[in-house]
Amino acid sequence: MRYWGWMGCLFLFFLVSCASTPPNAPSDKCDPGRAAEDGFSRAMHGQRDDLPVNDPCDETLHKNFEEGYSRGLDRYCDAAHMEDSGRARGLQGDATVFPKLAYQVCPNLPAMQTFFEMGRKEGLADFCEANTAELAGAAVGAKGKAGDFPAASYQLCGENNLGMVKTAFARGYQRGLAIFCSKDSVISAEAFIEGREGADKADIVDQYHRCSAPLRQRIQGIYEDNYNKGLAGYCSPTAVENDAKEAAKQSTATGELPEKYHRCLGRFPQISDEYSKAFGAAGARSAGPTK
Repeated sequence: MRYWGWMGCLFLFFLVSCASTPPNAPSDKCDPGRAAEDGFSRAMHGQRDDLPVNDPCDETLHKNFEEGYSRGLDRYCDAAHMEDSGRARGLQGDATVFPKLAYQVCPNLPAMQTFFEMGRKEGLADFCEANTAELAGAAVGAKGKAGDFPAASYQLCGENNLGMVKTAFARGYQRGLAIFCSKDSVISAEAFIEGREGADKADIVDQYHRCSAPLRQRIQGIYEDNYNKGLAGYCSPTAVENDAKEAAKQSTATGELPEKYHRCLGRFPQISDEYSKAFGAAGARSAGPTK
């Protein structure tokens, strides 16, 4: 009887499962919204409108897919989109011709190419302006990088404009470099954090070697001052005492100053004695009173 009761439950479960899951049930790929999104996405990536095979729902969703594809194609092949794409290339000094292969799905390639070239010429004209070159130089200088004029990038500007562009780039570079060499607050914060964490000193002179000698001297002074302020916290009696107390709990530990505090000895020579005393006191307390 128990056997048939168990088999009966299993049979009922099987019937319910079959009833709730019809054969060839559509997946989420058969959703009308999903089909329209797939069509739109394929168009925006310049792909053909081949409907992916999602049997058994591909026929019923073909209309949704085509509508989405049509919307995407209208946007992808839009004249304004073509012009913006060309302008973006021109603003980078890019000599790339119209990428026919990427836009082969568009119905009127000659017109698309015309709009693309119009945008590229406009972008290139802006790219070759003195103001644009000056901003480009300033961006390089503000990072402390070398200020060599990238002649290859400006070869499309023509010989007549090249001298003007080069001068503007150099002017912008000096302006950016002046900003890079006057980041007092940034230098102060970085130096303090490095000192507070007990890190090795940075080669600040090398980092700012493109700054003038007086500026390098000032930067180094700012760095040293703030690094030492941070180091004072790292080497503080409280920090040393806490470390010594923790070390005293270890059976293999000694009262010798840990290596991480060796960089403190130059400015705080007493730190070794402070550590030993704290270590000894903590060890005596943990041992308890002698009988």
